Amino acid sequence: MKRIKKITAVLLAVCLIAGMAIVPSGVRQVRAAAVYLKEGDYTYRDLNDGTVMIEGYTGAGGAVHIPAELGGKTVSVISADTFVFNEALTELTIPAGVTDVAGTPGSSGAVGSTLEIFSRCTNLTGIHVDSGNTAFASEDGVLYNKEKTSLVRYPEGKAGDFVIPSGVTEIGGMAFDHCIRLTEVTVPSGTARIGDQAFAQCEELRAIRVEEGNPNYFSDDGVLYDKAKTELIQYPAGKAGEYAILSSTTQIKDYAFFRCGKLTKIRIPFGVDRLENTDRGGIFLECTALADIQVDEANPTYASEDGVLFSKDKKTLLRYPGGKAGAYTIPSGVTDVGLNAFMLCKNLTEITVSSSVTNLGDKLSTYAQGNPFVACSALTNIYVDQANTAYSSQDGVLYSKDRTELIAYPANKAGMYTVISDAAVIGYDAFFGCVKLTGITIPSSVKSIGGGAFEDCTSLTEVTIPSAVKNIGLFTFRGCTNLTTVVLPSDLETIDMSAFENCSSLTAVTIPSGIKSIGVGIFAGCTNLTNIVVPDGVSKIGYGAFSDCEKLSQITIPDSVLEIETRAFY
Repeated sequence: MKRIKKITAVLLAVCLIAGMAIVPSGVRQVRAAAVYLKEGDYTYRDLNDGTVMIEGYTGAGGAVHIPAELGGKTVSVISADTFVFNEALTELTIPAGVTDVAGTPGSSGAVGSTLEIFSRCTNLTGIHVDSGNTAFASEDGVLYNKEKTSLVRYPEGKAGDFVIPSGVTEIGGMAFDHCIRLTEVTVPSGTARIGDQAFAQCEELRAIRVEEGNPNYFSDDGVLYDKAKTELIQYPAGKAGEYAILSSTTQIKDYAFFRCGKLTKIRIPFGVDRLENTDRGGIFLECTALADIQVDEANPTYASEDGVLFSKDKKTLLRYPGGKAGAYTIPSGVTDVGLNAFMLCKNLTEITVSSSVTNLGDKLSTYAQGNPFVACSALTNIYVDQANTAYSSQDGVLYSKDRTELIAYPANKAGMYTVISDAAVIGYDAFFGCVKLTGITIPSSVKSIGGGAFEDCTSLTEVTIPSAVKNIGLFTFRGCTNLTTVVLPSDLETIDMSAFENCSSLTAVTIPSGIKSIGVGIFAGCTNLTNIVVPDGVSKIGYGAFSDCEKLSQITIPDSVLEIETRAFY
């Protein structure tokens, strides 16, 4: 007879505080790397070299002094996500023994990408370092390597203008990323290297100045270029109005214009042959006020028409300006729409796909198409010319020509919706951000639902998945904050990462018996979930599967479970 153990939330909390792995009696194997320890406000793990790495912080914030030791061992590493999104953090002091912050070694030499170091700590105004630290140093609340030749991280909440000290020769990748109160920065004459996205997403940054005599960089009206003025490196995100790229420019560095929300018009000169993120589909992405893109007629690579960016032959639509308002018809002759060409065009109200279009953005898989109009929050209808051989439209909703795949539902379309009976596939992000969708009927013909298909459908209250569906994709219902009821088919085989994350109104879910693994973050942030029965046959509960489920008071775990990953229940 199989033994089933019920673990209450109280027992879970006790075990977590004690730094113990949470396992039912039937668990025969728990991965060693999944053992995390807890002391005070910190979660950490042993590096087996006499030191520990901090992986998490649960304290109240404010001015935080990281302890020199945890568990009697020196703190040597602070992981990338320890303080990420911690808006309560205002000051941080790093102890003497720390030699690595988020993969950034503080010793002399090159400082690589800072990854997500202290990212989204929007009220962090100062980073301080113990004077005995041999790897890092600080000055005026800014983090440097010990020699102060490399600027590692500027605090996101630190306000005003900043002049980088003259001894700094290198600025780390993402060193100023998302510094939302930074207004102007001056690069000294001795700086030889600026890492990738060093000044990205600084929404109030109006100018990046470069001191005269710098042999590597140049500034034009606050816009950062290389010294030869052939590469535009960074446009300040807070710089408002129109801008004409220098005529000597041949390429735009990736993410140079990312989230430049005050840019209204851009002029591209004849010599530019590579724009930012061309391969990633991120040209002028999230430039929400940009209404007009103009290209010099002599440019051999790009062209523009009615403020929209095209390839020179106008067969590929590369970018529709994010701030351009009203309805739009894709011109006849266009065959391809670039990846994310319409993404986050929040003022686009209606789109008509012409007969010549055969590709609306890259296929995300051989089976499903991604939503080419994702996050177009004002879009109410998508129409397709009847002569189009690749796509069709039904009541303003985009389908494949044979109507077997639902590709995109307009984000501003309100009410309930019934998917047509011919459909076999609901594509990736098909209903993403459809906040006015109140109900959905999915027919029995549907066999596949793509990742993110209903993500952030905040008015959706209930959904029944048809029996033919075998997999719920990653992020499928994430952020559906009013979803109270979900009926999963009995033959469901897999539920992918974060499928129901932050479904905060969900109180109960019946997990089908065919599920063999509870994946990463599947029910994370389901704050009203009270009871879960893990079916017999499940062998693994993934990382953060039930994290931040504040009201989860009972979970039944069968003897078939062999592995419980870290942070599964907190």
